[in-house]
Amino acid sequence: KVQDLSSYTGISVIFTSPDGTETVIATGSFHTDGSDGMISWSFSSDNCLEREGDWSMQIECTKTNTLVKSYPCIARVGERLR
Repeated sequence: KVQDLSSYTGISVIFTSPDGTETVIATGSFHTDGSDGMISWSFSSDNCLEREGDWSMQIECTKTNTLVKSYPCIARVGERLR
């Protein structure tokens, strides 16, 4: 089932490092208008996933008096290409 997110005003994507010692928060945005449930996210230059491994990832969407969290999932980070 698709979750219509178009009425939500804030989207954050929270990543937790494989060893649990680091948290990185990316800014989320709607991929289209939010009615299809699709989002994308971006990192700032000083706020990105630098370490290899399986990071825990969870999406939080907010609107007035409401916080919706996705089920946690894994974001696999590989070796950085130079």
